[in-house]
Amino acid sequence: MGDRQPLAKHVEELQQTYGVVEKRLKEAYKNSANRYNLRRRPVTFNVGDIVMKKNHVLSDAANYFSAKLAPKFVKCKVRSKMSTNVYRLETLDGKKVIGDYHVCDLKPYVARPDSNSGSESEN
Repeated sequence: MGDRQPLAKHVEELQQTYGVVEKRLKEAYKNSANRYNLRRRPVTFNVGDIVMKKNHVLSDAANYFSAKLAPKFVKCKVRSKMSTNVYRLETLDGKKVIGDYHVCDLKPYVARPDSNSGSESEN
């Protein structure tokens, strides 16, 4: 009972090992976070912004509808911000709420320049 030195030495080694493991876990977490965030851009939308929502449709042979020919994205307007990553969307006229969508299903709407207006002015 009087010989506690081996036990004290073992406890000290365990504490040192715990410190090493904790340090390596922090480094691994930091490396993983850097790798994940490398090509990730934070996206935020304001209320009233026009966004493109990913269109999830299914084919329906009975109605002669093919999902691969449907538009991949549809225009919507942000009605409210539910959280940092979830937005409530509505139709462009604002009459119908479409639902709540995560930012992974949204992208900002960029208006294309009208290509026909340039050719009309030249003639």
